[in-house]
Amino acid sequence: MQQGKINTPRPTLAQLLVVLGKNLRTERERKGYSQERFAEIAGFHRTYIGLVERGEQNITIQSYSKFAEALDMSIYELMQRTLLDFSPRHSMFDVTRNVVITDFEEAMFSSLNELVFIIGMDGKIVYSNFSVTHKLGYVPEELISKPLFEVHPEVCRDEIDECLYNILNGISSYCSVPFKTKSGSIVPVESRVYHGFWDKSPVVCNVCRELSV
Repeated sequence: MQQGKINTPRPTLAQLLVVLGKNLRTERERKGYSQERFAEIAGFHRTYIGLVERGEQNITIQSYSKFAEALDMSIYELMQRTLLDFSPRHSMFDVTRNVVITDFEEAMFSSLNELVFIIGMDGKIVYSNFSVTHKLGYVPEELISKPLFEVHPEVCRDEIDECLYNILNGISSYCSVPFKTKSGSIVPVESRVYHGFWDKSPVVCNVCRELSV
């Protein structure tokens, strides 16, 4: 079934960075931290925090994770607050899943170099970002509703089943099982997962950093 889409302008990376920075500043100030104190807690230089808050600095998911930890939040909570700040009129309706995904949400995940999977509590893939397509060779339509274990080497089936069980049940938030590209190549990764909600349903956000070999 073809995916339907409302033709609305997609936010640019610059717009995303401005919104991310503004919301980081809001949460920092809500906690009562000065830039200097927050930078110290998060492990960054104050100048870097200032650039991020002004939307002048590109950031990685690892940096954003450190920001969230310093604010006593999960990264998904911090991202969700950012998503809610963007105008809802920029939306994409995916008829294959009967849900609405904001263009901002998709563009934010798509701008990350890390591989991002949103996984339902049934272990099936709900969403994958552009890096998954680029690095693993699958198009998004191939992955929707596919069990996560199918993008891992078959020899790792028992390992990924155990890892996925631990992740979905909140026992673990880390996984190092490699991925398998569509052509069969092995891609070693380090994955962190964050629990949250996608279209009001509980999911885990699996953020995977490719390891150099």
